[in-house]
Amino acid sequence: MDSRVIRILEGAILVALGIIIAICGIDTAVDIYFGIILTVAGLALLVLGFVGFTKKDPTCLSDVILGSILLTIGICLFTPWLSFAGLVAILVIALMGLGVGLIITGALCVSKKLLFNGIGQIVVGVLMVTFVIIYKINPDFERAFWIIIGILVAIYGALVIATALISKKK
Repeated sequence: MDSRVIRILEGAILVALGIIIAICGIDTAVDIYFGIILTVAGLALLVLGFVGFTKKDPTCLSDVILGSILLTIGICLFTPWLSFAGLVAILVIALMGLGVGLIITGALCVSKKLLFNGIGQIVVGVLMVTFVIIYKINPDFERAFWIIIGILVAIYGALVIATALISKKK
């Protein structure tokens, strides 16, 4: 698949994730995100397992078992039975790391004269790091933080799409 198409898809996924985070908050967003991924992966493995079973492939049983596990976890993430909310503290720190990574890659892009992409990454990265620090210092900032992070993730997704669409063909 063309790398531009992949970058556009990545950007679209980031935009969708950012909107989900901004609207639902992080606990629900993480559950929805992983619920969709695990449900789709589980269904895909089940289909592969059943196709293999019709071809009398004995190794397909592991696909059926793993597919059933992933599908069950994915579906349960849409119910009150299971939640990844406990991972939020790790996710907050990961967002700080993402912000630092964006600052570094943005600086590298600026050094390569890719100003639009570089400055965009630096701005989003600095904002992410700043808001994580405020979040950790002030617990009352939590809801506003996740709305802001959702918007920033969506903006970064749009930036990925824009750079894919305007990048020069080599």
